Amino acid sequence: DYAFLKRAVVAGVSQVLVTGTCFEYGLQSGPLAESVLPQPCTPYGLAKHTLRLFLEALQREQAFTLQWARLFYLYGEGQNSNSLLA
Repeated sequence: DYAFLKRAVVAGVSQVLVTGTCFEYGLQSGPLAESVLPQPCTPYGLAKHTLRLFLEALQREQAFTLQWARLFYLYGEGQNSNSLLA
């Protein structure tokens, strides 16, 4: 993902929106705030956290806007009936 996004930024893309994950925070329970430090404990959470760090480092080399939309458990139509909040 990083290689693709870096090529896009170098080619002139000025705004990048990436979907993060609540798993960047690890398996914590209770309320979380944006100021809470990530503590990924799964390969998926670590991969997303690392991608964000790499993109933030790229911002120091290339001018672009990075938006990080960290998704939590989604609820609504089409929700898996076996999920936590079915």
